[in-house]
Amino acid sequence: AVLQPDLPLPDLGRLYNLLSVAAWRQGHYDEGRAHAERAREIARRAGDRTIEWRARLSLATVASFVGDPAEATAEYERCVARPENFGSERDRAGTHTNLAMVYREAGRLEEALGQQWLSIRAFEPLGLPFNLALAWTGLGIIRIGRGDLAEAREAMTEARTLGTAAGAARVVVTADVYLAEIASLEGETLEARRRLDEAFPALTAFEVHDLGCDEAAVRILRRAGDLEAARERFETAHEAARPLPVLHGLLLMERA
Repeated sequence: AVLQPDLPLPDLGRLYNLLSVAAWRQGHYDEGRAHAERAREIARRAGDRTIEWRARLSLATVASFVGDPAEATAEYERCVARPENFGSERDRAGTHTNLAMVYREAGRLEEALGQQWLSIRAFEPLGLPFNLALAWTGLGIIRIGRGDLAEAREAMTEARTLGTAAGAARVVVTADVYLAEIASLEGETLEARRRLDEAFPALTAFEVHDLGCDEAAVRILRRAGDLEAARERFETAHEAARPLPVLHGLLLMERA
């Protein structure tokens, strides 16, 4: 865009959206929001709803990360209410998962479950095992929150199978951590600890991983009676989680 100042507005809007995603995926939330707002402004000037919707998705995602669930929910709901404005079925399917996770954080588990099933059904015909694995992981997390442990195990097992098919090792070990959490909730504390010890070193070897797994690990270790190991896992995780208020709060509750 710098090299070619007269770039057409739709192309410029798409570039700003890509820049926004690149920023917030690296944890630069203010930067991600600024680029998304710029993309939305360009989209309105160009009359391009697809670019505007992509910008809204980034704004909602940033809001969910920084602890503004009302804004995140409003933006995601606005987007799914107008599915014709999505640039692809992949974007639409992923948005249902994102909305499901925001509902889950707010304790709206029935609505979360409904949105997650919409995501899975949208992903199934697209031939995207990695994305579908993430959707099944989300379903498993919601099922854990509801106490549906048998269904949660089925969902996490499906996520693990799809992650293996996609060659996504991080998804596989994430599912293993949550399967350990399910065993812990069922009272199989030693088995849960064994599973956690097998899975967690592989998970933390990745530069970025789901910090919700750290929360689960602290809880598994606490239930197994190893409070010192639980404290050590908390100390490792809570600084990384500090920019994410909801997750940081949950970790602080585990410390308490």
